[in-house]
Amino acid sequence: MKISVKKVSSDTFAITFGDVVVALSETEVRTLLLQLTRTISPELAARRARRLAGGDGPNYRDFMRRLRNANDIGIQALLRSVSTDDTLILLKLGEKSELLQKKLFSNMSDKSAQMFTEDLSYKFPDDLVPDTMAREALRRIITEAEKLEARGTLTYEDEPLVD
Repeated sequence: MKISVKKVSSDTFAITFGDVVVALSETEVRTLLLQLTRTISPELAARRARRLAGGDGPNYRDFMRRLRNANDIGIQALLRSVSTDDTLILLKLGEKSELLQKKLFSNMSDKSAQMFTEDLSYKFPDDLVPDTMAREALRRIITEAEKLEARGTLTYEDEPLVD
């Protein structure tokens, strides 16, 4: 079977499978690529998880764990200081932690929480956040968190929470 991909506009690709042509947005193509990679090479997904958990830069898993213990005023300040896209990525990456989700959503207005919930299902329908996008967003969020910590706005309780 002949398979080809052609960019037909700034955000649309035509993928041909034999005689069948499917039009996909750039986001859909990225999602397809990630799903194919995950299916063909599950070890890549495992390596990605390890990189995000520690890797060469900041320890993201530790940051997410500490965030669950953050004070509400600090969380609110952090959510105001980062972009909507970065907040979406933080929410998506923290989905497995019920405590983190509760912490983040309880520090938003009902309208914001509803908007983020809807945006999550639209922007990340297949539970995939591209690795580069996740790392960059988390670096920006951690940078903002460190600024808020330095000012004393964002503090953490000593007691570790299990989730």
